[in-house]
Amino acid sequence: LGDDDTINFVGESDSQLTKGIAALLINGLSGCTNEEIQAVDPSFIQAAGIAQSLTPGRNNGFLNMLKMMKGQAAKLAERDESSGGGGGAASDAMSEAAR
Repeated sequence: LGDDDTINFVGESDSQLTKGIAALLINGLSGCTNEEIQAVDPSFIQAAGIAQSLTPGRNNGFLNMLKMMKGQAAKLAERDESSGGGGGAASDAMSEAAR
């Protein structure tokens, strides 16, 4: 959690496709606050045409990654609030890519 309450994600995968999906989410959500991350509507993958390019299993993995990242952001923000807030903790939320 940064000084400005923004969250940064990192993640990896052995699969090239999953690595790309994770990179899309990591790049899109890193630098956002918990509130901004929670406001992301999962249906954006339909509007962006991403869902049509993925198998149902990969689409489900994409949605699960987003859900997990939202959960990690909420936990990190909650932990920061309970410790007095203000950011400054040099923590990154780790995103584990679904395979």
